[in-house]
Order: sequence, then structure tokens, then C-alpha cells
Amino acid sequence: MLTEVDLTLSDVSGDQDSDHYPWPFAIVPVFLNGHGPFPFGVEIGRGRTMLTEAVVRAIGIDPVAIPEKLTLKGQACSLDFPLLKLRSLAIGAAELREFDAMVWTSPKITWEPVQERMQGKAQPIVTVHSSSKEETAAVGPEYRGILGFDFLKSFKVTFDFQEKKLRIEYRR
Repeated sequence: MLTEVDLTLSDVSGDQDSDHYPWPFAIVPVFLNGHGPFPFGVEIGRGRTMLTEAVVRAIGIDPVAIPEKLTLKGQACSLDFPLLKLRSLAIGAAELREFDAMVWTSPKITWEPVQERMQGKAQPIVTVHSSSKEETAAVGPEYRGILGFDFLKSFKVTFDFQEKKLRIEYRR
């Protein structure tokens, strides 16, 4: 089955359809649990699909009340983000059911003491890097989320930039 949707090209500053794309983003209409459409960026290099708190609230879910967590671990700290199990995520007729998406919030940070080698003293080390300006804009007001590889890998995806279309086919 083939579905085709309009593709909007935008840079992170929100200038749509300009001739110059300093950091282009392909925007597509996405439905979450039957609600929408919501504008989502498409980023094939991103492993996980991300939702903003605003879109989670728009579909009637309180982000704070999501029991599941996605933990990203570093050397000295862990970041916990809500992990929302959607009943469905769809672009046109291309739909996945029971799909897990990360909710982009301020993470809960936990840290473990790390032994300082030179002095033998345990010290908490936490380094949290804020998102870059570009990434913050990418999940800002003009976007409600980012489709990642976890969604796209289930389909054959074709970008037609000249026609400004995104074609999605189920794999056979």
C-alpha cells in the first residue's frame, strides 16, 4: 500500500520554502491516536521518535502522569524521559500501532558518585548539555515532534523534493 503526503521544507528558523536551507527540515502531517494532523520533522538519523509536551497534552495526556520511562545513561548520570505508548502513529495511510515515542521534557537527572582518581575522594559528577539552538528550534512551536528511524524503518520511504511529496510504502 502506498501513501503520499505533502512535504514542507523548512529551516530551523521557521522560514518555509526558501531557496536557501542552512539546516533543512522536512515537515509532514502526523496523526497521533487519531488526533491531528500535527507538523513533525523527519530526521532519518534520529533513532527515536520524539514528541513535545505540547502535542502530548493536545491528544489529552498529561506528560507528568506517563508511568513508563526511557533512561539514557552516561558515565556519571542517567536522564529519564517519559516514554509514551501511542495506540497509533500515522502519516496518511502509513500507520504503526502500539508505538513507543519519547516525550521531550526536562529530564529527571540521577547521578552516582564517581571516585576521583588523584585524591581518592568520591565526588558527584553531572554534566548535562542543553540542546543546541537548532535542536531546540526543531522541537519548538512550529514542530510538534520529530519522526525518527524507529518509525521510518518499517516502510520504504521516498522523498521527492522537487514535487514536495513524501511517499511511504509498507515493506513486503
